[in-house]
Amino acid sequence: VANVYTRSGTGSLADKSGYEGFLFSKEWVLIVETPHVPKMAISAKIENGFLKFSWPVMDKPYFISYELHLTNTSNYHAYSSRTEDPSQSSFIDSSFVGGDIYAQLYTYYENEFGNQTMNMTSFSYHYPLGPLYFEEDFDSLTISWDRIPFQHTTYYRFHYGEAIPIEADTSYREKGLGLGSPRRYGVGFMPVKGRGDYDIFFTQEHHSMGVSHGIEHENIVFNPSLKAYFLKDQRYIHKLDEAFKQTGSYENSYDSYSATALDFSGDNQRVVSVIHQRLVQLGTTGLNELDAKPIPLEEDNARIRMVKNLNDEICLVGYDSYFVLFNTNTSSLVDQSEMLKGYGVKSFYYFLTSGDGRYAAFCSTGGLMVFEIIDFKELVLRYEDSAFYYNGIFDPHNPGHLILNAKENVLLFNCASMSVERELTGLTALNANPVNFDPMTHYLLLASFNQKKIFVYDYDQDELKLELPHHETTFEFRLMNNYIITDSGYHFDITSYVD
Repeated sequence: VANVYTRSGTGSLADKSGYEGFLFSKEWVLIVETPHVPKMAISAKIENGFLKFSWPVMDKPYFISYELHLTNTSNYHAYSSRTEDPSQSSFIDSSFVGGDIYAQLYTYYENEFGNQTMNMTSFSYHYPLGPLYFEEDFDSLTISWDRIPFQHTTYYRFHYGEAIPIEADTSYREKGLGLGSPRRYGVGFMPVKGRGDYDIFFTQEHHSMGVSHGIEHENIVFNPSLKAYFLKDQRYIHKLDEAFKQTGSYENSYDSYSATALDFSGDNQRVVSVIHQRLVQLGTTGLNELDAKPIPLEEDNARIRMVKNLNDEICLVGYDSYFVLFNTNTSSLVDQSEMLKGYGVKSFYYFLTSGDGRYAAFCSTGGLMVFEIIDFKELVLRYEDSAFYYNGIFDPHNPGHLILNAKENVLLFNCASMSVERELTGLTALNANPVNFDPMTHYLLLASFNQKKIFVYDYDQDELKLELPHHETTFEFRLMNNYIITDSGYHFDITSYVD
């Protein structure tokens, strides 16, 4: 309490002599407060296309400053803001366009001892970027995504290429790649106040035309009697049903030298394959191992490209140097062909056998060799030339007919007369490699590397049924049961296009 005395101002003798006056009294309430920080909770909201952080005002005399630290995991940036104005209790982040951001607010103040101290509170914010959506036809691919509420510039990136700005809000269209292994597509968002490419926040997904069944392979065979697909790769043989669901599996240690060797016994009770230069037989139901015999070839670690089960006892095996007849009962070679043309590693599609097991052929850029298998005991060379061939394929409906993809045209070679019967002009016009016949429809699949096209051809009617793009090498595809199947583990149903 404070008391103040003043003159009365009446002009009286008492006033003048100081015996008269007024008394003023003033009372204050003094509150003694220990410095502390109120509960500081951070909140965030989107405002005008930006992310705004807010927190309570600390309007105290012992306040020193706010310091906000942000870690934006979407673009791996860390940045901070500091202010000594207690009323500035918010921050607008113009660099956030989605993903996760972590905030730490440090409130500095002076404690009761006059020393600077601080209080810290944390907060995280998540704005998910939705998935990419793909719609593809034979000519184009449309990529779409969910709209985001932040101010940004949109970027597009194909696979691991350069990010390019695009004028697009929720979709972008480009040329379709067609069939083949999946490629990575990315749509990115750069904040309007971004500082460079590293500010772009991408949502990315792999996509390929068709449906993924999730199993890569180097060879695939569809068995019509078993209504099942059998896939062989360097580490396994898998069995899939007609819906591409796995129903059997056989695992082996890594073997890249015989990853395409696959066939069946005559009664379809056994899968016949080669793994680590052993002829392995598996039950077709669950792919359990039934038998395994070493193949005594002249070379160790021979690159065995094909195997053909001729009967319950004899198998034809083709590798880089020879065709051989192998007796599975005695684990011995019955016969060996003349050395095959060419040097070094030979591709699996050079080795050909007729459906009835009577003929074996080897065709390459160095020429053609056709062998007749006599009584499952002899490999007799019946024809040889030095012409240029890209590849060949036997017609399963006409076992003696060999289709040869020569340098200038496609030829029909008749094994009965051991001569070229005629040119297949319809196939020559396509300028593509014959790959395989569909065992169900007898349609022929052809693929061109230079044109990046796949053709489905009705061989019996001499009619092109379907043409579509691809982005792989020629022999990455097979046509089976009206599906085009890729080595990368995708399948594409052509039924509606060819019926």
